[in-house]
Amino acid sequence: DKPVGRKMQLQFTPVKQLALDYNIQVIQPVSAGSEDFYNELKNLKPDLIVTAAYGKILPERILKIPSLGALNVHASILPAYRGAAPIQWCLFNGDKKSGITFMEMDKGMDTGAIIEIREISIPGSMNAGELTEELSILGARFLPDIILRYCNSEIKAYPQDESKASVIRPLLKQDCKIDWNRPANMVHNH
Repeated sequence: DKPVGRKMQLQFTPVKQLALDYNIQVIQPVSAGSEDFYNELKNLKPDLIVTAAYGKILPERILKIPSLGALNVHASILPAYRGAAPIQWCLFNGDKKSGITFMEMDKGMDTGAIIEIREISIPGSMNAGELTEELSILGARFLPDIILRYCNSEIKAYPQDESKASVIRPLLKQDCKIDWNRPANMVHNH
């Protein structure tokens, strides 16, 4: 939940609201490493954990709870752009394609084995909001099938090519400042 608006009233995320509408239990731990959260999750005995746009590393003991494993939906073509803000860095760098990587989670940041990658082209006029929406739709469209095939052992994950890995940092306030002396295409990408 986040404070929204001038009065900073707490508002549920759309995912939480939908879950509550369907009477699905929602757990919001202060920290994924807390003992209470670990015990609560363990008591649920999940078959599978799936994260999307989470941005934090789940502790290894959490990843070991589900009998079928833990999957992540990452907004880049891994192993490129591991970490936070992959969409923004992809655009900053002028990439012509992006995608969604469905992967197994491990103790690292976006380092787990790849299950499947779905790519899209990036039109030159696309901004971060538009790319985020396109990738969200792409991930949502294929996630149910990926889960089904993964849980039925119809697809097998493969390790990432570490020689092609790139780790990115979160965006900082100073990243938002445009240097108008740079070439036009770089200013556009920014």
